[in-house]
Amino acid sequence: MNGADGSGIFDETVDKRAFFDTLVLSIWGERKRPRASLVGKNIPIGGKKRAYAHVQKGKLPSGNPYELKHGLSMAKRYLPTMMLRLRSEESPLTVIDVTTALRELCENVTRVLISEAELTFDTTGVSVDDYRQLILSPARTFTQIPSDREPETIYVAGRTSPWQLRIYTKSPTVTRFEYILRAEHLRKVKISTPLDLAGARHLDLNSLCSLRELDETAFKKLVTQLDDLRVRAVQHFRRNLTLQDCLRVTRLKLPKSAFLKPAIAKRLEKMQRRLLYDPYLAIEPLRKMIAALN
Repeated sequence: MNGADGSGIFDETVDKRAFFDTLVLSIWGERKRPRASLVGKNIPIGGKKRAYAHVQKGKLPSGNPYELKHGLSMAKRYLPTMMLRLRSEESPLTVIDVTTALRELCENVTRVLISEAELTFDTTGVSVDDYRQLILSPARTFTQIPSDREPETIYVAGRTSPWQLRIYTKSPTVTRFEYILRAEHLRKVKISTPLDLAGARHLDLNSLCSLRELDETAFKKLVTQLDDLRVRAVQHFRRNLTLQDCLRVTRLKLPKSAFLKPAIAKRLEKMQRRLLYDPYLAIEPLRKMIAALN
């Protein structure tokens, strides 16, 4: 598995390291005429409901694609002058991609903010359904989309929520577990500039969605304290529903001691701590660039 084949799956990250699959940057500045090798197409996208008149598409030296929306509508001057979307295609996105994009595509920049970040974990040996059985989250929205043509996808939280979790089959052997962190949540966890993204390795993702399994011995002991009718109901739902659905339907309150952390949860935590974003010394050019804006 290698991103160079266009799969977006990378040997250095699968089961080893989290990475950013997509980054969206809000930029206040001017569009710079880039080198010819970096430009693909400059497409008009203007319309009454469009904030920007054009989108410039191309690829960075890393081979990763970018889209730069520009030509801000006069009626929407409160918006950033440009929106830059970076995606991992040939390699995981790192600070090098961000620094290169800002240097090569923009000039006279006064401000850069992260508007969206997709924090991605590629895992093997765990299916979408395996994840579904383990999910515990305070999110109100839980959507499962089966399809004959596309891989099954699970969404935790909604499209307009400050964050959203997406789980889907990326390849026959790789399942992607991916947090979409939007501006509201990013500001809440003190991530504003591209420089702050390195701190994502320390985010408390369990407060958004944790993966847990029941300690069956503790569970059976707790259930025996219920009346017979409720015991039968709990046992029925436990056999036929996911853990989260069972707890919701039965309104059963269990102590933390009744849950165990599965191996995949421990693997994801290790991958998060080893987040691939700021390779040795690569952070310094971005640090200087951000400092120059303040």
